[in-house]
Amino acid sequence: AAPKHGPHEAQGGGIVIELDNAFIDKYQNRATIETEFTIVKLSAVHPLANDGEVHIGGWADAGGLATVAEVMNAASTGADARKAFARALEGGRKVTAAGAWRIWCEHGGTTPQIQAVGPKPAGDLPGAAPSNPDHVFEVHPVTTVKVGDQVTSGAAAIGATPGFTPHDAAKAFLQGYEKLASKIIPQPGNRTRIVTEASRFNFTEFIFRLDEDVHELEDGHGVIGSVYDTEGELVVRNRRAVFVKGTAADEAVKAAAKGDRFHLIGIPRISLKLVKYRLDHKDELEAEHGTNPLDWRLPYELIAVSAVPAAGGSDE
Repeated sequence: AAPKHGPHEAQGGGIVIELDNAFIDKYQNRATIETEFTIVKLSAVHPLANDGEVHIGGWADAGGLATVAEVMNAASTGADARKAFARALEGGRKVTAAGAWRIWCEHGGTTPQIQAVGPKPAGDLPGAAPSNPDHVFEVHPVTTVKVGDQVTSGAAAIGATPGFTPHDAAKAFLQGYEKLASKIIPQPGNRTRIVTEASRFNFTEFIFRLDEDVHELEDGHGVIGSVYDTEGELVVRNRRAVFVKGTAADEAVKAAAKGDRFHLIGIPRISLKLVKYRLDHKDELEAEHGTNPLDWRLPYELIAVSAVPAAGGSDE
């Protein structure tokens, strides 16, 4: 059976992630990444009750980190993409993987995750499980995998997973995402360190009210909104959701306007947009709030994998 999705016992706090500032600048307002990808191992397809995905452990050249690419609904609508990865591994071929970039400490391990953009270094990936190495970087969910000139889409697999129950919004946001410690530390050589901690809440389900009109991105859409639980109780305000071009979720929201509500299933990622904002505006934020913004809680946003219009407009 696939392991339950939770942080390794050894993780705790103090996970170090170091990124090139050029990477932050490039991807902070993008939903996705496309990267050459060296496959090390595929997991078995997870049971539907766990999440129904397949993990492909490897190295993403553009991410410069140990990586897990994750195909949703891997036994059904994602089967073709899963098989494309499997055939490539069997043939010893690199692939070009595309999908949502995701930096998140679900399985971060205990050693620093220091970005080195380029091909996979020699040696094993960190951690004991080659299909799920110690990692903070993911291509999740996968939208396409290209092997040679053959492109296989996984976009139709991005959506709700029958038989899988995402985490309750109040628990995921208030016990999880909103409490994560963070320290953003500028480094020499135009690099930035983010020191944070493991999070055990992956998929979450919530009502999202748009607090502005939707912004078009090069590869999808983004919007700030308020998060409610599925009973309609406010959980948190002023959070960003991103939608991946070519997915049903993106199609559902691209013409939406301020005040519209959607029933979302989402997965969290570190918000590079907010990392950059806190770095660029440190002095004025500190003057306004009286605390150093580089020590505030972890900045995050949600990748929406499912979006269905919900009843009710603005209640304020």
